[in-house]
Amino acid sequence: MGKRRPRNFAQNRTMDADHFGGATVLGEPLHLLFSAMSRFEFSRGPAGRMNVSFDSPADEGRALVRAMERAERPFRGDERTPGERDFDRLMAVVERVMETATAIASARALASFRADLPHRDRRRLG
Repeated sequence: MGKRRPRNFAQNRTMDADHFGGATVLGEPLHLLFSAMSRFEFSRGPAGRMNVSFDSPADEGRALVRAMERAERPFRGDERTPGERDFDRLMAVVERVMETATAIASARALASFRADLPHRDRRRLG
C-alpha cells in the first residue's frame, strides 16, 4: 500500500468565505482565519503525533497567530510543552471559526428559506 498523502482540512468543506461579511473571531476577520484553515495539511509525526503545516499569505498567517495568542492565557502550573500549548490554542481557534462560520451559513439558509415562503407562512415561523 502506498504512502498516504496529508489530508487538507477543507477538502470536504463547502463554504463561501465571501459570505462572512464583517464577522470576526477572537478579534480577527473570519474570512482570513477560514482561508488560513483551508490551507492546513495534516501528517503523522513521530510517536503518534500529528503535524499541522500550511503555507498562506502573510495577512492570513498574522491573523491566525494573533487569534491563537488571544485564545488562551497561560496559567501557573501549566505542565504542557510549548508545542502542546500551541496546538491547544490552534484547536480553540479552529473550533470558534467553525462554530461562527456554521452559524452564519445556517442563518443565511434560514433567511433564504423564509424568503421563498408565501407571506402567510413566514408569520408562523416568527
